[in-house]
Parts: sequence; C-alpha cells; structure tokens
Amino acid sequence: MDNDELLLKIKDMFDTKVDEVKRHMEVIVENLESKVQIVAEGHDILNRKIDTVDKKIDAVDKKVDAVDKKVEDLKRDMVVVKDYIIGVDTKLNEHEIILKRVK
Repeated sequence: MDNDELLLKIKDMFDTKVDEVKRHMEVIVENLESKVQIVAEGHDILNRKIDTVDKKIDAVDKKVDAVDKKVEDLKRDMVVVKDYIIGVDTKLNEHEIILKRVK
C-alpha cells in the first residue's frame, strides 16, 4: 500500500468516524429537543395554572375588601348605637331619680 492509498484509507476511516459521531449527535440532539419540548409544555401549563390562581386571589381580595368595608360600617354603626344607649341610660337614670323624689 503506497502513501496515497494509506491516506485514502485514513480519510475513509475518518469520514466513517465523523458520520458515526454525527448520527450519535443527531440522536442526542433529538432527545434533547424532545426533553426541552416537554419542559416548555410543562412551563406553559404552570403559567396557565398561575394565571388561574392569580385571578382567584384577585377575586378573594375583592371579597375581603368588601368585608372590610362592611366591618368598618358596622363599627361606625355600633358607635352610634352605643351613644344612643348611653343617652337612653342617662335619661332612665334621670327618670328614676325623679320617680324616687315623687314617692
């Protein structure tokens, strides 16, 4: 075998190895692409679920705000009722004193 034949043989071996590596890398890349696709789909599902949870939290926040307003209104009303009861109690005490004097 002369040098040219030897070089051709080495080139063929090199080309064969390169082709094997290419095929192996294609398999690895396809596998990686499928895994990246799965991760992307999972990410999309999680985003949709997070959006749903965000909407539910917003709805709950609105309801809590409404309850807070009602509680504040009740507190204000209770102050009015308390003041009214104190006024009635004061008048009853005055009437009781007057009734004791009359007897």
